[in-house]
Amino acid sequence: MELMFLSWGSPWPALGGGTLRTLGLLKELSKAYSVHLLVLSERPLSAQQESELRNYATSITCVPMSGVTLDDKLRILVRMFVHQ
Repeated sequence: MELMFLSWGSPWPALGGGTLRTLGLLKELSKAYSVHLLVLSERPLSAQQESELRNYATSITCVPMSGVTLDDKLRILVRMFVHQ
């Protein structure tokens, strides 16, 4: 069976509660399923991150998040004022 796993940011390295929980879930799911990892991230994954995550995912897709740069935030603010 195949499974798509969505992660907000890279779960590796697991430095805190949220990333530890996400990495643990990814590890356990990879034991029973073919996991396709979809990572929403501000920046591309490093070679080390990708290498480590390949231990648990058959494929990794990194999707850049919008709304994280100052320009993006200003555009969103203008839209908020225009559309109230």
